[in-house]
Amino acid sequence: MKRLLIGAMLLLLAAPVWAQHNDPLGDHFFPPEIVMKYQHDINLTAEQKETIKHAVQTAQETFTDANWDIQDAMHAMSEMVSGERVDEAKALDQLEQVLDLERRIKRAQLTLMIRIKNTLTAEQQQFLRTTLRTPNTSTGSNDFWPW
Repeated sequence: MKRLLIGAMLLLLAAPVWAQHNDPLGDHFFPPEIVMKYQHDINLTAEQKETIKHAVQTAQETFTDANWDIQDAMHAMSEMVSGERVDEAKALDQLEQVLDLERRIKRAQLTLMIRIKNTLTAEQQQFLRTTLRTPNTSTGSNDFWPW
């Protein structure tokens, strides 16, 4: 039972990684590393750079804090389920804490993507969209997505 619960928790935490392959929103946004990579091609202004840098720094702070908190929450969860019997109510309350932290991370991710997109002009977005959809002939993939 313990292994099953821990396995389910790990699967739950791994779901965001798997979801990247089937992300219905991913085609509408531009990761900061792509904007940085093509900043000269899209003529990113100094003001746009500063806006995006600030958005990334704000998001990174949230990611770092939440990841530390998730580690603590998962450690507490592991301790809760390690005995012969599990207090179901406490374990589920702990799961809610983990899910709240994951929600915080997802919200920060979406906020960052929205801020980046809203900083870019329509022409810049079109260039990046076209670039992301064009396969790299040497690897058979596009410039961003690693799979």
